[in-house]
Amino acid sequence: MFFTGDFVGVNVKMTDANDGVVYIDTKRTKRPIAFTYERRPLIPPVCVALEEGVRTMRRGGVRVVTAKSKNVFGDRGAVLTDGTRIPPGTDVTLEITLEEVSNSYL
Repeated sequence: MFFTGDFVGVNVKMTDANDGVVYIDTKRTKRPIAFTYERRPLIPPVCVALEEGVRTMRRGGVRVVTAKSKNVFGDRGAVLTDGTRIPPGTDVTLEITLEEVSNSYL
């Protein structure tokens, strides 16, 4: 179980649910995503679907989640730090591996 403020580390492969375009593959780039659970505002690539996906996971767990655009980046889309653009209204599939969870990032 996660609590607000927990530090979470995940590997994620995010693909377009309709055409399979890969937007994020942290295992390939060897750059996992780290975020603070339920901290707002969410900063892409973190989205509601990712938080919901990890909610009941345990370290080492793997989950595949198909998410509607409203739980990803909605009508605004997103531009990631590497310049990757996720178009508005995009439904995605998230392949999530929970690497780390702790009550502090220190």
